Amino acid sequence: MPALYLYFERGVRYVDFYSDLLAFLLRDPDGVFSELQRQFDGIIEGKSGAVMSDPRFGDVTWTFEEYAFLRTVYEKDAFYAGADRFLSRYLPDEAFRKELLAYQAFVIKSADGQKRRFTGNHLWKPYFASLILNEPCRLVERPVAYTVEEPYVCADWATYARELVWYGRRGGKYLYTSEIREADAHA
Repeated sequence: MPALYLYFERGVRYVDFYSDLLAFLLRDPDGVFSELQRQFDGIIEGKSGAVMSDPRFGDVTWTFEEYAFLRTVYEKDAFYAGADRFLSRYLPDEAFRKELLAYQAFVIKSADGQKRRFTGNHLWKPYFASLILNEPCRLVERPVAYTVEEPYVCADWATYARELVWYGRRGGKYLYTSEIREADAHA
């Protein structure tokens, strides 16, 4: 969502944003993207394969992008702390940047499936719904609260990985969309 916002509001090309983000992520030697880079280098050297596995996510081998997604969601606090540092060069307004990142985190389904609430000062849901359809619109500033209640609760991370990523990635099952409801911002 920050990439969409920056593209439509600031003219930052996706290729530039993601190249800059990847360079930032690769500077963390213990991060998932550095791990993937080492795996990729191993493929070139003939020492490793083109898939990843992790017992936390079941007895499945994952493509690089699926594994990166799973590790990012699993380690979301560390990821979003890094994302905040990265985005500060594009979005110096800390309150706005943190709200945008909080909304991004809100729409990604978690393994616990509990009722979730987001409060902020911008109408993010209609804004991103328009941008995803490539229909630029104005981001409306007003207090808002969104809630989502997920009826399906994953028993563990292996179930989450199988149901939402392995079976559901192509259908976007890992994102809340129509389930997001606007609530009283002052409640």
